[in-house]
Amino acid sequence: MSRHGECVGVQSLKRKVPDLGEIRDPSAFAKLMRDKGYQVTVNEVSTPNGKVVEVKVPE
Repeated sequence: MSRHGECVGVQSLKRKVPDLGEIRDPSAFAKLMRDKGYQVTVNEVSTPNGKVVEVKVPE
């Protein structure tokens, strides 16, 4: 959904996932995609500014 290495908020996915609903965090988004049958990869990385969660859904 974004360029490699770019961070975006979960709500920016509304355009591609219209039934996103009230999901506001990466773990809930990953669960939604898994529940829909998609392959999901979650990678948590600690940075000097906090934690970053990367969620990949290849489809």
